[in-house]
Amino acid sequence: FCLQQFEPIGWAEELLPAAVAADVTQLPRLYTAASYCAYTDRAEDAVGYAEVAVTLQDEPGYQPFANGWAAFRVAFADLYAGRSDRGVEICTGLAAQTGLARVLGLCGLIPGLAVAGRFDEAIAIADDTMTAARAHANPYWIAFAYYGYGAAYTVTDPQRALDTFRDGLAYTRQHRIPYVEAVIANEAAGLEATHGDIDLALDLFA
Repeated sequence: FCLQQFEPIGWAEELLPAAVAADVTQLPRLYTAASYCAYTDRAEDAVGYAEVAVTLQDEPGYQPFANGWAAFRVAFADLYAGRSDRGVEICTGLAAQTGLARVLGLCGLIPGLAVAGRFDEAIAIADDTMTAARAHANPYWIAFAYYGYGAAYTVTDPQRALDTFRDGLAYTRQHRIPYVEAVIANEAAGLEATHGDIDLALDLFA
């Protein structure tokens, strides 16, 4: 399963030398795709790829992904690299924009704030994040908003966080979003163990 999920990252990286030599118009997209190597414990490489995508997307003749995507990948890789403050800074800038960039920024901002222990700030934007994700109407980002909403309340209101995670798990399973399901399950398992159903916690850990 993992090989099937991560293999396309390798394809992107294998294509890069030839694509750079040919100066193809899709270079920002290819660098953005390569930045998913953060999932394979290569956060610094991911930051490098995503930063190149951000640089190239503003140059004439290149085709980037949707607005904000490459910057979001920089922030995400920074979180994986342990630089939550930089990730929060980037996502704050995205959240101040409109459209998809705002959704990306808000969905990335809450986990970053939670990792940094800034739960009051995360709670302050939790409702806006869910509203923005639902308005954008992409199931992936709605699922991610469930994760962020729950993460915001993990310390101050664990039961509310647990209820949100349960709803989020149901949503990810309904819409077949296994990555976010795994992310939520990871967070929900500990809360189930201490505030909920211990048998369910064991299932979630598995």
